[in-house]
Amino acid sequence: MWFQKNKNRRNERSQLLDVKLRSQGPHSVGSRLLGLSLAGATLLLLCGFLLWKGWGFAMERLIYSNPALTVQQIVVLTDGVLPADLIQSWAGVKKGENLMSVDLSRVQRQLMLVPSIQSASVIRRPPSEIQLRISERVPIAQVCLYRTTGPEQLLESHVLYLDAEGYVMPHISSATQSVTQLAKRPLASLIGLRATDVPIGQRITLPQAQAALKWVIEFDKTSLSTRVDVLSIDVGNPHTLRVTTEQGSEIIFATQNLEPQLQRWQTVHEWGTKNSKVIGSLDLAVQNYVPLKWLDTSQSPSQKTKLNTPLSSRKKHV
Repeated sequence: MWFQKNKNRRNERSQLLDVKLRSQGPHSVGSRLLGLSLAGATLLLLCGFLLWKGWGFAMERLIYSNPALTVQQIVVLTDGVLPADLIQSWAGVKKGENLMSVDLSRVQRQLMLVPSIQSASVIRRPPSEIQLRISERVPIAQVCLYRTTGPEQLLESHVLYLDAEGYVMPHISSATQSVTQLAKRPLASLIGLRATDVPIGQRITLPQAQAALKWVIEFDKTSLSTRVDVLSIDVGNPHTLRVTTEQGSEIIFATQNLEPQLQRWQTVHEWGTKNSKVIGSLDLAVQNYVPLKWLDTSQSPSQKTKLNTPLSSRKKHV
């Protein structure tokens, strides 16, 4: 019995040991795989970090710190008369900057904020050139406002310009050029507007002012534009436009259906020219009849022929 009892104990221990070994096997393999995975992930992260730092170092040395890639020439191409140095100052690009670090979209946004610029594109030309291509707004009318300045509250004239779409542009002073040189004829003045009606850099929304700009465009298409100088267009009335000419005529137009009214004016003007008469006043806003008054030719200004170039021909290829 004693011998048999010891034999049974040995058998029980071997069985327990076998159970422990079997239970530890899967846990050991899982721990080993987890360790290998963590080591692999760490290695990948380290390699990615080294590649990122190496790429940044290479870009800094070869691109952003490369003396061969610096802005040495800024080429300004414009279809108008704005001075190149003024456009360059608006762009904010300076010689000596790194060519590849220039933010082209930022430069374009800065140029588009200028009211006198209609569109702008910025081109990078390695190794050392930035090109600015500008399309300028064409003024077709002007607005003269008055404001008080100084302690004595003196009145000072302030001139603004309007393009065909009604965008308001400020006067640009320059030693040799001005925005008014974009127009090939004297600009008509819109009167009857307040300062709040013409916000700089924005489009004018007053209906009669928009009608006046449309009138200028249609008038420029007629032969009258070569024989008549328009001094002002009064837009104070929301339904009519009062046009004053240098020849002393005053013509009233309705804000709608401008083309037939211009044709009627041209017919009356041609008849008066043939008969040596000058229009004093003409109301074309009246539909049933045309109130007309002739000027005394002995006191009226002499008519003259204008030599002007149409607005559509002022742009050049860039």
